[in-house]
Amino acid sequence: MNGIDPWPLPRFKYEVTLGHQQIATSFHKIQGLQVVSAGAQQPLRSVIVSAGETGGKSPASDGTTVLMSRAIFQQDQLLEELLTQVGSEVPVRVQLLDDKGDPVITWVLVDCVLAGIYFADLDASANEVAEYTLEFSCSSIDVSVE
Repeated sequence: MNGIDPWPLPRFKYEVTLGHQQIATSFHKIQGLQVVSAGAQQPLRSVIVSAGETGGKSPASDGTTVLMSRAIFQQDQLLEELLTQVGSEVPVRVQLLDDKGDPVITWVLVDCVLAGIYFADLDASANEVAEYTLEFSCSSIDVSVE
């Protein structure tokens, strides 16, 4: 460090890669990116990772579920493609980006399967955007700090 306290990173600037497509911040919410020890029931409060090295993994025995929510768009080609991939293995990578767009933390979902697609309730009295949530099941999550 050069004596200046770094500014905290915003949690909304991230990039998702599904398969070979980069979907920059088109998911408005991602849940389940956690690293736990094999014997722990709760996520660890901190994970020590050397720069550029893989960090901890969540337990493979129970697996990990990651949820990604996204608005529904007309002619949503991603949704059309994903509907054909439910139950299939899909490579997934999430990167938290700095203000220059460079990755700071990378999560790679290992042995990741698209377990389901859930559509939000349709309610004519609600003033909400139509959305869907992707559920990914993976054996573990590799975390690296750049």
